[in-house]
Amino acid sequence: DNVLRIVSCSFLVPVKRVELIAKALMKIDIPIHWVHIGDGPERVNIEALISQINNPKIKVLLLGQLPNEEVLHYYETHPVDLFINVSSFEGIPVSIMEAMSRGIPVAATPVGGIPEIVNQDNGFLFSINPSASEIREVLKNFYGLKKEKQLQKRSSAFATWENMYNAETNYLSFINELYLLIK
Repeated sequence: DNVLRIVSCSFLVPVKRVELIAKALMKIDIPIHWVHIGDGPERVNIEALISQINNPKIKVLLLGQLPNEEVLHYYETHPVDLFINVSSFEGIPVSIMEAMSRGIPVAATPVGGIPEIVNQDNGFLFSINPSASEIREVLKNFYGLKKEKQLQKRSSAFATWENMYNAETNYLSFINELYLLIK
């Protein structure tokens, strides 16, 4: 429908830098629907920034905290083009694994274990300290990709999850390795 649908999922705390997403949307000229899942003490600040977005092409929904099952259900029942994470500190975020498990490409900062999961095939890596302008450019670049390239990133995102983070596959592999060790 020519609308870029992005989702972020995190606590609203300073280390997650969600305000950068709001600031990036203030000066963008493409239609975007941004949904944020999560809540926290920065919510009031994020809402204040969102209220400054004066573009009718930009729609924002703060869903608040959802149980894990509802997050996955949201991904299954709503179109999502890109998952975004601009955190300044992470391990390997489960939120990214969950998005990829539904074939959603990811744009994220290369902190902690994120570069182990996000790459140019399945998404985009920002700089460690991205500006709103850099985030805006990545969003515009993704929006401008041909549908075929977007679908390739979707397939690669799902394949990354399937090969590296699928619990059923990993548990079975782990059990087999343990069995071989004690045999």
